[in-house]
Amino acid sequence: MRTLRLNENAFFGRRSERFFRQKSIWFFKTREGIDIGPFKNIYDAKEGASDYIDFITQIKSKVLKF
Repeated sequence: MRTLRLNENAFFGRRSERFFRQKSIWFFKTREGIDIGPFKNIYDAKEGASDYIDFITQIKSKVLKF
């Protein structure tokens, strides 16, 4: 059974995994469909994704102030 994400009222299509491995190298995919990596393991990929989200959030808040 699928569960809704926070603040969702309905499902919106098929979701794919954010983290993936090609050979022994890890990547994560952004909402825009951009693959970011390489990372040596999934833990580093998850940390990279968290850093990316923090960066994008900060940029959006600064752009909205102008």
